[in-house]
Order: sequence, then C-alpha cells, then structure tokens
Amino acid sequence: VKRVHIIFALIAFLPVIYLAAFTNPRYDTVLYMYTYNRLPTSVNGLLIRMSETSEKGWVIFQWVIKRIFNGSQTAFRVSLVAIHSIPILFFFRKYSQNFILSLYLFLACGCHIAWMMNGLRQYVAVCVILLIVPFVLKKKYVPAVMLILLASTFHTSALIMIPIIFVAQGKAWNKKTLLFILGAVVFTYLISQHTGLLDSMVEESQYEGAFEAAREFGDDGVNPIRVLVYAVPAVLSFIGRKFIEQDDDPIINLSVNMSIVTVCLYLVAMTSSGILIGRLPIYTSLFDYILLPYVVNRIFKRNTAYIVNLLMVVLFFAYYLVENGGF
Repeated sequence: VKRVHIIFALIAFLPVIYLAAFTNPRYDTVLYMYTYNRLPTSVNGLLIRMSETSEKGWVIFQWVIKRIFNGSQTAFRVSLVAIHSIPILFFFRKYSQNFILSLYLFLACGCHIAWMMNGLRQYVAVCVILLIVPFVLKKKYVPAVMLILLASTFHTSALIMIPIIFVAQGKAWNKKTLLFILGAVVFTYLISQHTGLLDSMVEESQYEGAFEAAREFGDDGVNPIRVLVYAVPAVLSFIGRKFIEQDDDPIINLSVNMSIVTVCLYLVAMTSSGILIGRLPIYTSLFDYILLPYVVNRIFKRNTAYIVNLLMVVLFFAYYLVENGGF
C-alpha cells in the first residue's frame, strides 16, 4: 500500500483551510458566527440552550470552544476547520488509489463551499460518520451505531446512516443490497411526501428558516445535472462490475453500494425537497471520490485510463463552474 505523506496531504489542502478559517466569513458562516457570539458562557445558560434543541452535541461543542478560548471567533472557526479537514484527508489518504484526484473531485464538486463554509454543523456530523468506516468494513456494528448516534447530536439527519450501513453491506451490486436500497428509497419518498418528518428534522435547527422559506416560495428539488454527475461512479461500477467482483475489495464494494445509495437519494431529492433530502447524500457521496479513481483505472487500459482521467478533470471543472455560477 502506497500512500502520500500526511504533511503533503495537509499542504495540498492548506488553501482550503486558509479560505475557510481565516478569510472574511461568507455564506452561512456569518449566521454560525452570530449564534456562536450569542451563546452564553455560563453553565446555567448552557443547560437552558441545551433544553431548547435536540442537537445538544453542537451546543456543547460551541460552549467548550467559547469557554476555553474566551469567545474567540478565530478559535471557533479554526476548530471547525480542523474537524472538517482531518477526517477527510485521512479518509482519502487511507482508501483512495489516487489521493490528489480524490481531493480534486471533492473540490470540483464544491464540497468545500457547500459544507465547510455553508452547512458547517451537518458537516461535523459527516466527519464523525467517516470514523465508522473501519468498523463497517469489519462488521462491528455496535461502535458504528454509537458513533452515528454521536453524530446525530450535531445534526439529526445523521440517523439515516443507521439503516444505510446495513443496506450498503455485501458485494457490489448484489441483489440483497439493491432490494434494500429500493425499499429505503420508497420509504424515504413516502415519508417526505406524507408525514411531518421533514418538519421535525429541521425544527429548532439552523435550517428551519431556509426550509420554511423554501416551502413558502417553492422548492423544486435538486438540480438534475447534479443527479447525472453523481450517477457517473455508479454507472461506471456497473460497467466494470466483473473486475470489481474479481478484486472483491471491501472498501470498493462499500463505495459502490454507497454510490448507488447516493444516486437514489438524489433521485428522491430531485422530485421532493432539495433543502433537506438534497442534503442527505453528503453522508454517502464522499465514497464516490474513492470509487472513481479506482474504477477508471480498473476498467480501462492504461493509455485509455490516462485520457479518461484527463477528461474527467476537465468535465468536473466545468461542472464546478456551472454549479457555482461560473457560466
């Protein structure tokens, strides 16, 4: 196993760390800084604030940072960036065949903007979820579920990973997995359409205002272009399923099934809510950046794979421009 040095990984990610931690707050970071500044530092104030929300882990995290660093906004942002960055770098470094390409795909899909500077709180939950991967691969479900429950104290949506870690088990594209995925998609769609679960998940959260506004002015779901982009890894894995079966690599099997879940969730989000359902795939889409470098190099011959990788870099850059208003 050949991995890049951890110092190299940190240096490669340094521009993003600087952008998220030390430049002027942008996007939802402004709101997070506002709520951080208003958080009381007394124990009684903490207890009152915790009684007002179900996501107590997030409140405790802010309170501890504020107490230790005397209300420093920079310390709060640096702490968040550390939590957001280190698990991602270790995840790519440990499991990707091509660390630089995986990191590029992460950036080209705008994850650093959408999550490290926008959905900060949910992304803390995502990074906690990444810690379950070794346990899931070894089928040690008790510690995996415990970590998911911990993540849910930062963002309730993390609970969706409890059924998903069982759904994504097994070999890539196996019938049992596909059946459970189909059931999960149908269940998610019915819940989103016919119950108040969406409302309860955002109640008293920092997404409540955005969700209410979207419901009032219209939420037409996730952009179909995003669904197509995130379908690419799953489609390529289906084309190369013979090679994937031959290798029978646990992390690739898991990544393939997570990629299928990602596409299914985005399909549901495309026809329901882009505000909440559209945020759920972040828990599984990170596996696409492990899968793509592997599957391209596995199903294409060397020279063809080189061309496909170059084409992938160009097309994902174009997607970045489209997604972020560059065109």
